[in-house]
Amino acid sequence: MPNSVRVRRIVGLGAGRATWSTFNVTLADGRNGIEPYSFEIRSDRGARKKIYYGRPPSVVSMGLSRIRVVVDSLEDERRSQEIELVVDTDATYPVVPASVAEHLGIRPSEELTFTLANGTRLPRKVGWVGLADDGRKTHTRIVFGEAEDVPLLGAFALEGLGVEVDPVARTLGPATQYLL
Repeated sequence: MPNSVRVRRIVGLGAGRATWSTFNVTLADGRNGIEPYSFEIRSDRGARKKIYYGRPPSVVSMGLSRIRVVVDSLEDERRSQEIELVVDTDATYPVVPASVAEHLGIRPSEELTFTLANGTRLPRKVGWVGLADDGRKTHTRIVFGEAEDVPLLGAFALEGLGVEVDPVARTLGPATQYLL
């Protein structure tokens, strides 16, 4: 990923034509007190220059936080590995890199079709694993992630672990359990 890229975006539509604005986007590198994933946007529109700081817009930024969990084989819990996942409550299942799942001896049980936020539909293998975090453990279905897939912790595993996201503190905490 380049450190600086030029971006064009539509800022208005009218009378059958689009108004474009061009921005320079510079990703910070963690120096000068700026967090590594912050970004800076400067508009070319003269006096309307604005600078923004925060996380870069992407699918990854939908994750409220990152969490380290232990994934293990249901057939042999000694075959386990700690991995980092982005917490994404919009994702159905956790996405674990296929290389990790295969290294742990996890076998796919079937192939499902998943829909991305942009409407793209992708086939992915799925299987079952053990997942543990902070003394809590659950069995969960996972997606065998491919190289371009972001490792995620989805809603199915969050519910199985009995946790919910605190979006302000960017942490996981015990969820209220309902028996209806």
